[in-house]
Amino acid sequence: MLVRAKRKKIKKFADLRLTFFVLFVFFIFCVIAVRLFYLQVYEMDYYKKLASDKHKILRELIPKRGEIFMQDKDGNLQPFAQNRVLYMLYAVPKDFEKKPEDIINQLTNYFQWDEATTKFFLEKLSKKDDPFEQIKKGLDENDKKEIESWQIKGLYFLDEDSRFYPNQNIGANLIGFYSFKSDKPAGQYGLEGFFEDELSGSRGVIDSEKDASGRLITIGVRNFTSATDGSDLILTIDPSIEFISCQKLNEYIQRLGAKGGEVIILNPQTGAVLAMCSFPDFDPNKYFEVENIEYFKNPAVTDQYEPGSIFKPITMAAALDLKKVTPKFTYRDEGCRLIPGWPKPICNSDVNIKPHGHGIVTMTDVLINSLNTGVMYLIDQIGEETFKKYLQGFGFGQPTNITLPGETSGNINNVGLRPIYSYTASFGQGITVTPLQMVTAYAAIANGGELLRPYVVAEIRKADGTIEKTEKKIVRQVISPEVSVLLSGMLVSAVEDGHGWRAGVPGYYIAGKTGTAQVPSPQGGYSQDTIHSFVGFGPIDNPKFVMITKLDNPGTNFAESSAAPLFGEIADFILQYYQIPPSR
Repeated sequence: MLVRAKRKKIKKFADLRLTFFVLFVFFIFCVIAVRLFYLQVYEMDYYKKLASDKHKILRELIPKRGEIFMQDKDGNLQPFAQNRVLYMLYAVPKDFEKKPEDIINQLTNYFQWDEATTKFFLEKLSKKDDPFEQIKKGLDENDKKEIESWQIKGLYFLDEDSRFYPNQNIGANLIGFYSFKSDKPAGQYGLEGFFEDELSGSRGVIDSEKDASGRLITIGVRNFTSATDGSDLILTIDPSIEFISCQKLNEYIQRLGAKGGEVIILNPQTGAVLAMCSFPDFDPNKYFEVENIEYFKNPAVTDQYEPGSIFKPITMAAALDLKKVTPKFTYRDEGCRLIPGWPKPICNSDVNIKPHGHGIVTMTDVLINSLNTGVMYLIDQIGEETFKKYLQGFGFGQPTNITLPGETSGNINNVGLRPIYSYTASFGQGITVTPLQMVTAYAAIANGGELLRPYVVAEIRKADGTIEKTEKKIVRQVISPEVSVLLSGMLVSAVEDGHGWRAGVPGYYIAGKTGTAQVPSPQGGYSQDTIHSFVGFGPIDNPKFVMITKLDNPGTNFAESSAAPLFGEIADFILQYYQIPPSR
């Protein structure tokens, strides 16, 4: 009995152990199953990526950025924005065989470091186990060769792609710059910003298998998209005309103490921009040093201002085109004129000299003497509504649609609301325009009456060899060819016998008009500041250029002694550059 009971007890214990073992095995199985489920389902993406890192190459292919070129009269190209390789100098202190002090002395002498910079790098390069220390970026090939000639183990170079602007400040507001500061480097402002998509191209991708050594397995390529290099821009800008225009503009601004200014030159037969300069400017190679971002904009297309007397030929064009007057048509100028509902009389700019006016004068005299009352008389002949239609026909109050960022439309909304607004607009007050609008309108006077769309890019040359050319675009016929000829002759008289004589070039007939405009005050009325402009074209028989010169608040009283001579000096250069023989 005792033996039987003992056996039952042993068997029961064995069964219990077996039950525990089975439960333990089942528990382990469940843990493994849960772990596998977690790894294979919840962590699937992570381990796929981990395996991909071991067995795959996934690489983004960076395209070459398109370059920008100017083009001279013979079709020769000159770089405006180009790519180049610069170098970053770095140190690996653990590789040094020389004392850090000796290396720092050589670097200090070469880079002309001050004491603080020398001390900073000495501390950095004295760490014996340090694997990497950046020393200086943006070094050129000459720097690299010189430092390599020292044969210092532990000093090395890394290639860096960079954007280079060989003309520095010349045309900076037109070109913009390429910024490396953001996560995705891109063109900013100017042509670099407007044509970012064309210049940048498209990135490619290589997605392939690799072997244990990290080498590409060509038969295992899964996906490959090649990078498409960016397109090159060939501009209408002539490098010689651009350089002399920007140089002369800066000379005049410095000499007269002006706050700013612009020069724009077009081919009046096509609308191609030959030069576009602005001040203040900047060096696109050092854009990161510019503290005032206002310097980055292009005031030639973004800034609106009251044009003053350069607007009078636009009013005259409308009256001539409607056959309300002729160049020899006369009226009596009394110096001032009262407008019903307006408290003060409107007078000519020379009222202090001729308080009772010029008497009987022709329409040509109106432009020669820049008579406000003369163009006000024309509003009576034209009518306010028709006058506004002509302004719109010349492109005012709307963008020219040039391929540059930030273009504004100007404002002629007041014209026609009250008689006073139309009268003041007739001589360029109470409305706003951009410098580009003004020079484009004068191009229509010069070329037979066709308003053209201005353009600055002649060609876009794509990486596949195809070329997109910009064609001449006629927006509309504004005035008749006959009126174009008549008004051009009247504007020659304004240069020969009027305030614009300093814009003339000996031996040539140059047409144009001065403008000295007051600057509106934020408190109402007008401030003491003035804006001086001259717009003109030449030679008169076959105009090769139309140009506006504009100076903001120069230290002279009238445009005849500021913007007009600036125009004349640049015009003289252009005529010689194109080898146009004198016509008189």
